[in-house]
Amino acid sequence: MRLALTIFPLLFVISLTADSNEKIKKIQEEYYSHAISQLNKLAPIFQYMCTDENHVGHEYSESSGKWEVTQFNNKRYIVSLYYEKYGSYSATVNFFRTKSPQYLCIYDRSKETVICQNSHGEFKFNRNNLRFLQAYTQGYINDEQSMIGTPSISIGTCTEL
Repeated sequence: MRLALTIFPLLFVISLTADSNEKIKKIQEEYYSHAISQLNKLAPIFQYMCTDENHVGHEYSESSGKWEVTQFNNKRYIVSLYYEKYGSYSATVNFFRTKSPQYLCIYDRSKETVICQNSHGEFKFNRNNLRFLQAYTQGYINDEQSMIGTPSISIGTCTEL
């Protein structure tokens, strides 16, 4: 059941080129779907509710024609940590009240840190101090005509469920 840990690097590498190649994007989705189905067979050993305390970023303003700093509504996440075979662990991060994980993650036991990445950004969580950092990195550098995406960063704290 080491699949989730071995798939994570593949997901990250593939996500770098997924926009330019539909075939690779399909492979990424299939691996992600398979990894999720495997994790769904496991019960999490730890779960945390994480809540934004500050969520800021940049949003394109149609009226000014410029990118402006903006505050976002706070979000909540569920971080689930799973024990697999042979002392390995994996983790997922879901938006609160959703079933489909936003991130497949690795767990660094030596630092008690969950590290997650996908094609939209990253999520990091420290089990020692119960703090997290989430970055959404879509938008701004993309095609200026579309102005799609609102890059942002959020910080917050978590409580064990």
